[in-house]
Amino acid sequence: MLVGVFVDETAETMAEILDSCRLDLAQLSGHETPDNIGDPNSPLYGRSFKALKPANIREAEAEAEWYLPPESAPGTPSLLIDAYHPSLPGGTGLRADWTIAAFLANSTPGLMLAGGLNPGNVTEAIHQVRPFAVDVSGGVEARPGRKDHALIREFINNAKALGSNGDDDN
Repeated sequence: MLVGVFVDETAETMAEILDSCRLDLAQLSGHETPDNIGDPNSPLYGRSFKALKPANIREAEAEAEWYLPPESAPGTPSLLIDAYHPSLPGGTGLRADWTIAAFLANSTPGLMLAGGLNPGNVTEAIHQVRPFAVDVSGGVEARPGRKDHALIREFINNAKALGSNGDDDN
């Protein structure tokens, strides 16, 4: 599955990019409105999910209610939880609040966890949060913008070390 990450683009522009690049989904990481996801007339309807960066559980609950798609296709994320930052849209390297993420994962099928994940903490993150999926970028970089293949392999192996219910397979 190919996902484009967008910040504050129009729904029309995102849909054009999805089509021209043959991307499956748009991750909305800016100040996009819930109608991009929930309005059947939106060009992103059924093709997008929102990245949330809640500061607390109350905010997480409200945003999840606003942005949760009416239905998600099987095997696709419904929401992404990233680390709170007052001004940056993501990619901060800060760790998401796993307590907030676990709270939402309990009631939100398809919740993806991002925010400060790396090979050293992904197993514990999965165990605590029990997300649908995990997202990593900076946590597998040798230097900014340059991925480290060994770190990617280690991250994937560590993420797969736990079964889908978050319990050790061993």
